[in-house]
Amino acid sequence: MEFDRDRRLTLRAEMRLPGDAVLDFELSSISDRDQAPATRLVQTARFRPRGLAGLLYWYAVMPFHALVFKGLLRGIAEAAETRG
Repeated sequence: MEFDRDRRLTLRAEMRLPGDAVLDFELSSISDRDQAPATRLVQTARFRPRGLAGLLYWYAVMPFHALVFKGLLRGIAEAAETRG
């Protein structure tokens, strides 16, 4: 895990996978003089497959990850707005 307060969080998967998996969250301030300050959250999933098994795994789970990660971002946004 890497952590840079108020800017970045990098998580590495510890489960047994046919490759190395990393999930990265990066925050940046965005604002326009006419709007209230806001924050952009960029989520990046990376997977470095090991061999054919790693490639097969990645393509098999990719559609599910899209759903899970989209829901994760939605939950983070809702929690941030509630605390705001």
